[in-house]
Amino acid sequence: MKLILNDGGVGAFAHEYGHALDYYAGMHVEKSPSGAISGGQSTSTHPANSHYTKTSLHGLMENLLYKIIWKNKTTLTDYYKRLEKNAKTDYYIRRNEIFARAFEVYVQYKLQKHKYKNVFLNRVKYNERFYLSLSEMKKLEKDFDALMIALKKHL
Repeated sequence: MKLILNDGGVGAFAHEYGHALDYYAGMHVEKSPSGAISGGQSTSTHPANSHYTKTSLHGLMENLLYKIIWKNKTTLTDYYKRLEKNAKTDYYIRRNEIFARAFEVYVQYKLQKHKYKNVFLNRVKYNERFYLSLSEMKKLEKDFDALMIALKKHL
């Protein structure tokens, strides 16, 4: 059991499932040039396309990513500033990776709300500064819920 828990894959299921949802939606539901509704490996901090409706999957994802990245129109969030400061490569600021790590925290947050612990679904893999804090996630919960409810209709 100890070997299993020390493996890098344990705890990554929520992260990879987040990628799967992102790319499924971008390849099969609302086609996206990047193949992902998050914008894929793009490192752009600005919304990918302003013509998405607020209720489309793209629009819900853009709204969520905007709130993860921006405090207001001119100020980045503390989370995004942490990413910029600590990232040695662009991997940590890619839109698809920001979403997948945020999805990990969302799963963790929802599990904790219901008093569950599951290290196979979610176990911090990187330094904590690369993840949203639970207090930061609490502010995003309604936006995440809206995206998950919309995605569920297509699964």
